[in-house]
Amino acid sequence: MLQLKSFKHQQKGAAAIEFSLFFILLFILFYGLVSFFMPFLLKNHYEQIASNLVKEAIATPGSELGSLSEEKHAELEQKIQARATQYVKQSALPDHWKQPCQGYGNNYIKKAGQSYSACVAHPNADKLMPSLKLPLLKDATGKQQWISLPDIPKELRGEAIILR
Repeated sequence: MLQLKSFKHQQKGAAAIEFSLFFILLFILFYGLVSFFMPFLLKNHYEQIASNLVKEAIATPGSELGSLSEEKHAELEQKIQARATQYVKQSALPDHWKQPCQGYGNNYIKKAGQSYSACVAHPNADKLMPSLKLPLLKDATGKQQWISLPDIPKELRGEAIILR
């Protein structure tokens, strides 16, 4: 009887320790899954926005006209840019996550010949989630190696081109 009571006393708190170790592993797994899929979901969303922007550009009244005067052409481009900006502002992402890509100036759409292209980007995608650093094995020189989760690229962007 004394041995059984002593055994119970030795096991006190073991469940809490096991739970804490298990929780740490589950948290790392969950964080890894979320941080792995978030860039894919954002890139998909950016590509969907860009695709809809070029569709909006060719659906703008007057965009189907052939040769336009310089004044009418500039007016049409302003209308297309205004519709594009309005569409991007209505999307579900925060405003500072929806920036025009490099090479587009302050616009989301540009026209080159008979094509429209649209691009939406997150310029600092690597700052979206805090990085979780996990230790790996030591290398041949004895220096500790680390892995960062998530490994997100510097820029996430969605780009679409449509030919008329």
